[in-house]
Amino acid sequence: MNVIAARLFARCIESSHAPFIAVLGPPGSGKTPLLRVVYRKLQARKDILPMFVNMRRLSLGSELQMEAQLASLLVKEIEGAHVADIASLQLRQTATLSQLLEDICRHCHRRVLVFFDQFDSVPHYFSRAVSRQI
Repeated sequence: MNVIAARLFARCIESSHAPFIAVLGPPGSGKTPLLRVVYRKLQARKDILPMFVNMRRLSLGSELQMEAQLASLLVKEIEGAHVADIASLQLRQTATLSQLLEDICRHCHRRVLVFFDQFDSVPHYFSRAVSRQI
C-alpha cells in the first residue's frame, strides 16, 4: 500500500467526528484505484463495514427516485458483504439514507464506511441531498 493509501486508511479507521473524507483530483489521477485499495484493506477488519458504491450506476431522476436507487445499491452491497444474520435486518421502507445507514450500523454492531465513487457524476441537487444526510 502506498503512502497516500496508508494515510487514507489511517483516517478511515480512526473514530473521527468528520462526516466524510473527500478524495479529489483530476480525471485519471487514480482516485478510484486508491479508494479500492483502502476498501479492500478495510474488509479484513471486524469493527468496520466498508461499502463501495459507484454513483454512475444511478439513473437520472428526481431526488426521491435517486435516493431509492442509492438505498437499493447499499442494500445489495451489504448483502454481498456476507454479514452474519443479515436476513434479520429490518429496513424501513420509508427510511432516509441516514436512517438506513443507522439501521445497518445498529444491526451489524460496526461502524459503516461508505465509499461513494464517481460522486461528481450525479446532479448537484442529488449530491447536495446526500451530503446533507451523511
